[in-house]
This record gives sequence, structure tokens and C-alpha cells, in this order.
Amino acid sequence: AQPGLRTHINLPTPSMALEFSGEKVWPDIVVTSYPGNKPAMVVQVETRETLTREQALYVWSRLENEQAPLDVYVPAGLAARAKDYARAAGIKHIRFRTFRWQPFGMVVHEV
Repeated sequence: AQPGLRTHINLPTPSMALEFSGEKVWPDIVVTSYPGNKPAMVVQVETRETLTREQALYVWSRLENEQAPLDVYVPAGLAARAKDYARAAGIKHIRFRTFRWQPFGMVVHEV
């Protein structure tokens, strides 16, 4: 729907890294503008098991930046916990979405 954007999925095989201060990081998904390959969106997908304070502190905080919003997808019912973890880690440029499987497919809600 948006021909000026390209999606790079880094699981299971890394395809697009971001570099901050000389350090490469590999978010789950990177959406870039085309041409130019500039990050437009950075996405992390968490499960009940990976949604932790440590994940927010050591992963989300490294992916946060003003130019490309960080979108974190969490299972339905866990948005408040994810927001608390982000707040405790000092992350400000972040958006949350929840997901749940329904018989007709996955349902995603922005929170």
C-alpha cells in the first residue's frame, strides 16, 4: 500500500541492522523509506516470556530514537506492564500495540 517503504524482517535470518554510535543492533523488524534506506519504523515483538524489565532496559532503550518510532507489540492484556517497563527504563519515543489470535486471524490494537 505504500511503495516508498520497505520491510526487513530479522528473524530467523538477520537482513537489516541499525547502527547507533558505532554499535549495530538487530530489531525484529525495520521499515525503511525507499530510496535512501532511512529507518521509518523499528519494531520489536514480545511474548509473555520475553516481556521483561531487562528487555526494556537493554533492548528497547537501545532501539529508541527520535527519527524512527519504536513500536513494541505485546500479547493482549500486557500493555500496562509493557508501559511500566518502558517508563522505568526512561524510554519516551515508543508506541505499543497488542496482538491476539482469533479464529479468523491475528487482531492488533494500538494502545
